[in-house]
Amino acid sequence: AMFRDAEVVAGYAGSALFTLAFCERPTRVIAIAPDAYTGRNEYGIASLWGHRLTSVWSRSEIALPEGGWTREAFWGPFTFDFEREGRYLAAVLADLGPA
Repeated sequence: AMFRDAEVVAGYAGSALFTLAFCERPTRVIAIAPDAYTGRNEYGIASLWGHRLTSVWSRSEIALPEGGWTREAFWGPFTFDFEREGRYLAAVLADLGPA
């Protein structure tokens, strides 16, 4: 019921956001992920349900190789930079309007 009735769902990209499948009406979605995260599951679920997906990308500590993919980069750590993507996220949240 928590996801079915949500107006906004936000969190780290990955399996935790697969709960978007329980939002039966279009919902605003904010996903935070490292730039080495190549999964597109959130996009697929959002497309099926008509959700509005905003991605906030952080720099991975292990970069993907040029034109390639590695498990280490995909699962690697990243740091959310409040000066860089934090400003963007603040603008996205402000666009949501009053709580």
